[in-house]
Amino acid sequence: MSYRSWLTGSAGVNVFFIISGFIVASSAEGRTPIEFIRSRTSRILPALWICCSLTFLAQCISDGISFPLLRRFLASALFIPVVPWSGVLSDMWVERVYWTLFVEAGFYLMIFLLLAFDRFNDIARVATCLGIISLVYWTLFFASLHYIFPGSEWLRGSAFKRYLDLSLIHHGPWFALGINVWLAQRTGYGARAVSILIAVIGGCLQGAHHSLFETKLEPMYEIAFSLVGFMCVAGAACHHTRFTVNNVTASLYRKIGIATYPLYLLHDYIGKKIIYDSGLFPSSAGKVAASCVIAALMVWLALTIAGVVEPVVKTWFLRSFDRFQDTLKRTQKVDFVFRRSTPLQPL
Repeated sequence: MSYRSWLTGSAGVNVFFIISGFIVASSAEGRTPIEFIRSRTSRILPALWICCSLTFLAQCISDGISFPLLRRFLASALFIPVVPWSGVLSDMWVERVYWTLFVEAGFYLMIFLLLAFDRFNDIARVATCLGIISLVYWTLFFASLHYIFPGSEWLRGSAFKRYLDLSLIHHGPWFALGINVWLAQRTGYGARAVSILIAVIGGCLQGAHHSLFETKLEPMYEIAFSLVGFMCVAGAACHHTRFTVNNVTASLYRKIGIATYPLYLLHDYIGKKIIYDSGLFPSSAGKVAASCVIAALMVWLALTIAGVVEPVVKTWFLRSFDRFQDTLKRTQKVDFVFRRSTPLQPL
């Protein structure tokens, strides 16, 4: 396997969506819509603002400030999911990996709507529908490569790719797997087997498409690593009650978990630019060694952001959000966002 095959990180994104499906579904149960939004935005935005500012500064030092760069920075800081000036990910925001944040936001919107309409009890059906819709889409897409039928040209085109990403049609199966893992803790995996199978097949087709048309690698790598990640998540969910740790260890694990987010936001431009564009590591062996060094530096930076800088920004954000929330309460026009959703009933 080539160095580049290991470096794609595509499977990591899929596993991230699985974990998100599990954690977000479990944490949303019994919450009000406004509590859910407060929790999710305070997790996403403060670290995003810090990291996109650092990346913007690094790009200014490396390439010089320019209007397109400033435009990408503003789109990142303002969390704009679709921009009119480019269809290339690297020209939309300061980091190309930000596209996953907007897919994640699409999933948050879906959960928010379930809470707002007090339909959280339908989450099992929603998980199955996510898998079915994506499976049908990817089946038709691959069929369109060999057969001509109404809509086949549209399926092969890329004009609506961003909207298909945001609506979870592309990546929905991975979120569905995470939701199903959470539901299986109550019902057993037998009850969720069909939904899981549908999501696995849909996810494999999505992974195959990404490998064939984006990274230009053998699909087996992304698919295999993604499925191994799914099994690890499922195994951890089944056995988490067997592990007990003291408060110090639990706090350490939590800090490491929080630091993974700024690490993800920083690694693509700052890390890869040193490895690929500096010319200091021309060979594959040199790049592997450099990856270890840069990874250590990125981990240190991420831990510093998560432990020192982000808490300050997050405290300010939460205070501002709470003032906004108090204003909403006084208007009495959006009472539904303060209405607690019905807890999930036995399935």
